[in-house]
Amino acid sequence: MKENRINEIKKRISKVTPGIWTVEKEDDVVITADGVYVAQLTCEDLSLTKKHNIEADAEFIVNAKKDIEYLLSLVTI
Repeated sequence: MKENRINEIKKRISKVTPGIWTVEKEDDVVITADGVYVAQLTCEDLSLTKKHNIEADAEFIVNAKKDIEYLLSLVTI
């Protein structure tokens, strides 16, 4: 069961947008270094996230891919 779950995570991570992700604060988007759009953080300034914790959410999102890749490198099954 654990092996299946790890393989599912590896499969998902292999399909995400490649490259280093960064936050474009002016437009509230996550993009790659090449300017490829990854995610929208807010919607027309209506999101509660914008008011409360957009910076923490953005930090989590831009680091998620490399954090998961690192954690997967530590897992042995």
